[in-house]
Amino acid sequence: ATSEWRVSLWGQRGLERLSAPGFGQQLALRLRDRGRPIPIRMLLLDGAMAVRASEVVPVSSEIVRNAREDERLRDEAANVLVALGMKSDLLTLVPFIKRFKPRTESERAMLSALVHGMLRNGLWSVAEAGLYALEPSPNLIDATHILVHALAERMPLADAKELIRRTRTFFAGADFDVLLDQET
Repeated sequence: ATSEWRVSLWGQRGLERLSAPGFGQQLALRLRDRGRPIPIRMLLLDGAMAVRASEVVPVSSEIVRNAREDERLRDEAANVLVALGMKSDLLTLVPFIKRFKPRTESERAMLSALVHGMLRNGLWSVAEAGLYALEPSPNLIDATHILVHALAERMPLADAKELIRRTRTFFAGADFDVLLDQET
């Protein structure tokens, strides 16, 4: 199907129609195969999202943690993990999130999606999530922007103070004492 501007709308047809018993297990099995081309593995993740196949969550977690995987695949796997995983699945990623240092835009988006998932699911406070928020890229609207916006919307003064206290060394020379002295 195409729009009046001849833009493909294949995703609009609804991959959710593919849902069938055992389909999620087959998606997970094929997704784990690193010999498959990246576009195919990305399509498998799309299919998992469409049919809400939670069976791919463990494989998605493996992909996210594996630096040898394609960075775009890792970013997409993080989105699947956040969307389909349980709180316990996300909690297993805490050590990874805390030590991960993104080098590329895709890795930044992946980390931001994971941190936003922790915040959205109530696993981290705004202050805790703020510790791992990255400065958004001026060239790209991505998960980093979404996370920063969510933090700005939700951050009460008490969390802002806590975040400043915990990150003061990153803001050398800034005078936050006025804010810290305010009543909560």
